[in-house]
Amino acid sequence: MRLSLLSLSLLSSMAIACGDDGDATGDPATSGDTPGTASAGTTTGDPEPTSTTGDPSGDPSGDPSGDPSGDPTSDPTEAPPNCGDGKLDADEACDAGAANSNTGDCTSICTKANCGDGWVHTGKEECDDANIDYSDACSVGCKFQKCGDGQLGAGEGCDDGNDIDDDECSNICAPGTCGNGQFEIGEECDDGNDVNTDKCLNTCQSASCGDLVVWAGTEDCDDGNANNDDGCTDQCTMGGVGPNCSDGMKNGDETDVDCGGSCNGCGDGKSCGAPADCTSGTCTAGVCEPGGNNVALAPVNCAPAMVGLDAAFGGAVMGNCGCHGGGSGGLTFSDADSFKAATVNVKASNADMNRITPGDIDASYILYKLHGQQAKVPGGGGSQMPKGGAQLSDDKLCLMINWVKSIK
Repeated sequence: MRLSLLSLSLLSSMAIACGDDGDATGDPATSGDTPGTASAGTTTGDPEPTSTTGDPSGDPSGDPSGDPSGDPTSDPTEAPPNCGDGKLDADEACDAGAANSNTGDCTSICTKANCGDGWVHTGKEECDDANIDYSDACSVGCKFQKCGDGQLGAGEGCDDGNDIDDDECSNICAPGTCGNGQFEIGEECDDGNDVNTDKCLNTCQSASCGDLVVWAGTEDCDDGNANNDDGCTDQCTMGGVGPNCSDGMKNGDETDVDCGGSCNGCGDGKSCGAPADCTSGTCTAGVCEPGGNNVALAPVNCAPAMVGLDAAFGGAVMGNCGCHGGGSGGLTFSDADSFKAATVNVKASNADMNRITPGDIDASYILYKLHGQQAKVPGGGGSQMPKGGAQLSDDKLCLMINWVKSIK
């Protein structure tokens, strides 16, 4: 009897410790629930635990990517997965296959070319700076800002969009009284002369960095933009690309002080690493020596073709050399005719060669610049054209080569 009572006592203690049904989580008395508060029909007193992951009911923190759409291709600069296969998919606006190009009708990310996408559409746009600031160098409709476009641009005192020269706004976009030496309404200055490179432009606006005109003695360059990586900084000083070829120091890829490499060729006796570093074209044991000046272009492989001025300008120059609309590097042009006038049979500013010599690609300095071979030419150097950008494609280089060969 004593043993039986002891056994019953032990069994009772175990039941209290373990719960009467052996469920350690289901008894409201042991799970922290208040007894007697369970709703009718509830079989256990424990509330359903809230999930912090995998809850499809709309937990905004459940997506570790933070992308509410869950679409990994939502980046507008990223090409859809099948872009370039030549088949139009639902997530593509176009797909021309291998013909996709950032200068063509269908871009490399399978979007249709449009003004404002930051890419210059060949034959359709002159420029594209991906903004709608019509007062900078690239204006309405992705055209270079110019006097007469009806938009008040850099360096203009007015722009009435017409070709009437004797109204309130002249054909150089200056107020009708600009140039009389008297300060009047609409003018920031009036020095009574037509010099455009002094402190008062011939539009009677004060010279400033960003007006697309190089202020003589004050600015090294003026490309009308704030891009510090294109060779002309937002302070209108040369820099941002390669060495500074006029700072009195040997830097960048220069082989001697301010010469060699991508700067102008070095004179006799200066250090060199290759013949192209020397004005003479002769580098012996690391020193420039006198030598012959005969040079030859190493052009891309082109099929012969007759190419006219308009085709060359529209296909290779327009849209790639916009900095020259404002006179960068001393070369100014805005259309095909002004390009020809500024290049054909015109001596290069520094190199001992014409910019373009009719019929002779080996004597046309611009072709050397476009091919990145400018250092071959005596006196040649500086950066490759187009400035701050990649080399033109072979088909565009061939347009220029065949145009030069076609000039009579």
